[in-house]
Amino acid sequence: WGVRRVTRAQHELVRACAVMGNAQACCATPASGNMPDYRVLMVGLDGAGKTTTLQSMVRGMPACEEPQLNTLPTLSYAVDELKWRRERLLVWDVGGQDKLRNLWRHFYTHVSCLVFVLDSSDQQRFAEAREELRLLLAAPQLAEVPLLVLANKQDLDYAASLVDIES
Repeated sequence: WGVRRVTRAQHELVRACAVMGNAQACCATPASGNMPDYRVLMVGLDGAGKTTTLQSMVRGMPACEEPQLNTLPTLSYAVDELKWRRERLLVWDVGGQDKLRNLWRHFYTHVSCLVFVLDSSDQQRFAEAREELRLLLAAPQLAEVPLLVLANKQDLDYAASLVDIES
């Protein structure tokens, strides 16, 4: 899947995204003010759970503990501004349908963190997801950007284990 070395500040940003993505003890609330401290780009294949993850982050509750969230496929992108501790994050949830993926590159500018959401219950699409991630990592604009691969839907019985995902 790819490995990157990151600075301590980048590590803390990825950690914040991971905590909010898992929504464990998440204290994310809509932020106010002018410019966000960080721009987070959240991408992944269609159906991976990007929109549900972002909505859970906004609500500050794990998706698996919320009542049924009814989300529609993101036809372009959605943006939410969150506050985590003292940091403000502008999170871009960009649609993952095949025809939208070539538009991802328009969101690379000034990205502080890249979150790739993987549907760990859809093992038949792992190769497709790996190829899309490879293309992302090849983009020069993202060369220094820390990456979080969020193995989503781990609460499902038929989800791949993290060991299986890593191989």
